Amino acid sequence: TALVGFHGFPPLRSLALHASCREVKNVGGFDSVGLETGSYSILQRCEKKLAEAVESQEAASTICSGLACDARDAAGEWWLPSERREGKRAVDRRAAEFLREVQYETLE
Repeated sequence: TALVGFHGFPPLRSLALHASCREVKNVGGFDSVGLETGSYSILQRCEKKLAEAVESQEAASTICSGLACDARDAAGEWWLPSERREGKRAVDRRAAEFLREVQYETLE
């Protein structure tokens, strides 16, 4: 989503993955159930799915080339099992965690 939303505005060259900023998990939902872990694998899948969505491997490669990715807590399994859901309290806690991470982020 970030690659598409921020494409060319300003040039996105670095991406940090925060598990605390994933979609809300509902029972049976697969929106926030991952298949990949680690920077390299996540970026490879991202480029593949982006190429399918825009129907152009060249465009996807252009968007993804040279992108630095910090997997952070997505280096391991960052998702919940498909049979679990998050309650409001858990989502609120996760949102507060993400805001703290962003507040104290150091930009290079």
